[in-house]
Amino acid sequence: MRSSASIARITDTFEDAGIALKADKRKRVREIREDNRKISLQFQSNVNEDQSVVTIAPQQARGLPQDWINARKRDAEGRLIVTLDTPTYNVVPRQRHR
Repeated sequence: MRSSASIARITDTFEDAGIALKADKRKRVREIREDNRKISLQFQSNVNEDQSVVTIAPQQARGLPQDWINARKRDAEGRLIVTLDTPTYNVVPRQRHR
């Protein structure tokens, strides 16, 4: 038997999906979700194609995994070169202030 909290979560999921809306509003929700999906894909494509770099001093990389630091190319002044590619960038916000 399902708990009342479990039933409430299921009900919320259906309501979030628009089950209680009229057909025309449910159609609009689907359109908005599809637009959002397309925008998200375009955004990710833009990030993947971006060639921007940021350089940081090695001391600014404190708290990041040493393997990540060692894998970074360096500029003429010895600063780490950070790009927006997913393997490089994803480490920074997750690890920096741990």
